Amino acid sequence: MSLLYLVDGYNALIGGGFSKNSDMKNDRAAFLDLIELNRPHGSVRNRLVVVFDGSPGVFGGVQNHSFEVVFTSGQTADDRIKEIVEASGRPKDIVVVTDDKGISSFVRPYGVKVLSVSGFLQKKRGGGRSKRQGAAAEKTDAGAYINIVERQAITKELEGIWLKKK
Repeated sequence: MSLLYLVDGYNALIGGGFSKNSDMKNDRAAFLDLIELNRPHGSVRNRLVVVFDGSPGVFGGVQNHSFEVVFTSGQTADDRIKEIVEASGRPKDIVVVTDDKGISSFVRPYGVKVLSVSGFLQKKRGGGRSKRQGAAAEKTDAGAYINIVERQAITKELEGIWLKKK
């Protein structure tokens, strides 16, 4: 059985802590790259659609990914996600990733599973960890992870120090 993951793009971007810069284009690219790297939607048979408000021309293009990125031009991402759920013949095979209570309460009666943004982003390529492994990792990995946006900020700061023009 394959699943369709629908990600509420900007909700996940902000909820996942990727909106730290004033440059939304770079924040969005870092978020999409993390999804590509970690593949939190699991199996290659699972389909992933990240839905953003707006149009790609306004916010800059999106690089090619192994999943679909949709810009909703003319409607909200929330409305597009609701539309997809309503039109689905198999809503029980859909997982909506959002922290938005409005979307969650709309899709649940259809039998759609709702996954929090943090729950989605914590999943890693190759499946999740067992509870025992997860607890052990939390103790040893606490604070060890630096996301892409933070890495870019550190790199920029160090370039300013090390590569000063003379």
